[in-house]
Amino acid sequence: NDDYSWAVIWLSGGGTLLLASSVQAVYRYTCDVKEIVENKKDASAIEEPPYKFPSLAISILSNKQVLPGFQINTRQGVPIENDLFVGQVLLIMRPPDPTADPYYNEKVFTKKKRRLEIQIQGKFKYVPTGTVWCGFEVTEAMKLGLVACSLCNLLLRLVSKTVPGDMHFSFGDENNEEMAHISFPAWTLFDRLVVTKPGDEPPPLGKVLPESAKAASQRKRSGKTGDWNTSDTYSFSYHSMYLDLSIWHVVNLPTPDIDLKTFWGDSLLRVVVYESQSASTDKHLQAENKYIAGVQAEYLGFDDDGTNGMLEENDALPLE
Repeated sequence: NDDYSWAVIWLSGGGTLLLASSVQAVYRYTCDVKEIVENKKDASAIEEPPYKFPSLAISILSNKQVLPGFQINTRQGVPIENDLFVGQVLLIMRPPDPTADPYYNEKVFTKKKRRLEIQIQGKFKYVPTGTVWCGFEVTEAMKLGLVACSLCNLLLRLVSKTVPGDMHFSFGDENNEEMAHISFPAWTLFDRLVVTKPGDEPPPLGKVLPESAKAASQRKRSGKTGDWNTSDTYSFSYHSMYLDLSIWHVVNLPTPDIDLKTFWGDSLLRVVVYESQSASTDKHLQAENKYIAGVQAEYLGFDDDGTNGMLEENDALPLE
């Protein structure tokens, strides 16, 4: 900067001496050094391979297609394209040991309780005419015992009171016409949502999206179903501090942690964004849903030593 000048002199006996033209120059020098250090740190972290979660197999959902081989904690979004949407998807998860992935630990998880975050960015290829939903699906109908059913109903009531927007849920049916799910209007569910106009640069994925807390709060409580079009680029994210897929448990509850198999056995879990076009508003039929984007998780488990260690740490509670 021509307005501020400085010089660094290396002393023969060791150490350095900073000569600056003003206090502002010292401040500018400090900022420049900090930026250089952070950039080097980011570059070093990017070069490190992402942590591999051995207990999970993740696939990407592209409309009705399931594409295996999706990698968690990649440094860039994974491309996705179908007849509804084109863009990229990024699934970020907290490793059991935060130091195993310092890149995302610093950008997403530090000083936060969240266990996962999914980020999606791209453009619609069509204009949705109904409500675009975001939520969780399981691939088989839920068969709940008395205790599990009571617990599930309690959790549903708690969720409906804490998450803005209309909640839609089902335990599924025998023919799997309507998959077991819990969903909310996407526009009011997303933690962060950024709309980028044509010609502008959308925000990078892999860090918290730049929507202010005030703007996010107003959007969530607006009751709107969204303003979707085919020209803007949409960037949205959802995170959870309760769902730890790496150990397949609900965590951070005032009760002991709960094994997800309690609710849906060996079924697969899907995080989905879709438009429901069912003629009956009471059901979100799988055949009539337009699946815009999502990921599917299959729990593979651990060896005995790995499982026991992690479950003891989380005080897991399986329910019959």
